Amino acid sequence: MKFLPLWLLLLTAALGAADDRLFFFDDFQTSGKLNGSEPAISSTGSRWIALEGEARGSSDGTRLMLPTTQPQTAVVELGPGFFEANPGVWSLTLEFTMPEGNDPAWIGLGFAANPQLAGTLASTSSDSGLAGDGAPNGGSPWILFRQNGEVQVFLGPGAQKPLLSKQGGFNTASRHTLTLKMDTSRRPWTLQAIANGSTLPLAGAGDDGVIEIPENPGSPGYAGFSIPGGNIGPIVLHAFRLERETK
Repeated sequence: MKFLPLWLLLLTAALGAADDRLFFFDDFQTSGKLNGSEPAISSTGSRWIALEGEARGSSDGTRLMLPTTQPQTAVVELGPGFFEANPGVWSLTLEFTMPEGNDPAWIGLGFAANPQLAGTLASTSSDSGLAGDGAPNGGSPWILFRQNGEVQVFLGPGAQKPLLSKQGGFNTASRHTLTLKMDTSRRPWTLQAIANGSTLPLAGAGDDGVIEIPENPGSPGYAGFSIPGGNIGPIVLHAFRLERETK
C-alpha cells in the first residue's frame, strides 16, 4: 500500500472542494526506476511506461534523474476516448531543473496518440509505437523547453504546425514549470500554453493566449515528457500532474 504525504492529501482535498480533479500526480518519491513505477495519484491505475537500460530515468526517493544520453519518452496511459469521456479544462504540468548551460537540447511535455519510448515528441513519423495502430508518434499538442532558455509550442503531430517559435529568456530561474491547458468540453477544443507562470503568445491567440484548435488532435491516449538526448547532464524532474477543472 502506498502512503501519501500529508501535504499531498491536503492538496487533493482542496482540489476536490474546488470542483477540480487531480487525475495524475507524481513527485517521484518512490526510489528506483521510472518504468513500471506507480504515480502518487493515478485515477486510472496506470503506471509509468518508460525506457529501460542505462539511459533510464530513476528516482533517489526525492526526485527523478533523467539522463540525456539518448532520445526517450516516458508516458502514463490515459486510455481510448479519455477526453471525450471526461470533458473539461485540462492542465498538464511538469516541474523540472535543467543542468546549467546554453545548449539547444530540450525537454518536452505533451499528449501523444502512439508514442515511442526510444523516440521523442518531435517525431513526425507513424512507426510502431505503444498504441500499435499506425497513429502519429509525435506529440499533439506539446511544448518544449531548451537549456538555452528558449520555449517552443507545436500543435503537431510532432514538429508540425508550430504555434510558437523559439521565444527566449526563460533560463533566468533554476527551476522551471511548463503547462498546457486544453479545453475539451467545447468544439473546437482550445489550447493555452504557460512557461514559468507566463502565458505564451501562441499564433492566432488573443490577449488571453487561448487559441482554437482547428482540428481536434483526435483522442491522444497518453501524456508524458520527452528528451532528444544531447548529453547535457541529467535533467531533474520534481513533479508531473494532469488535472481537470470541471465547468
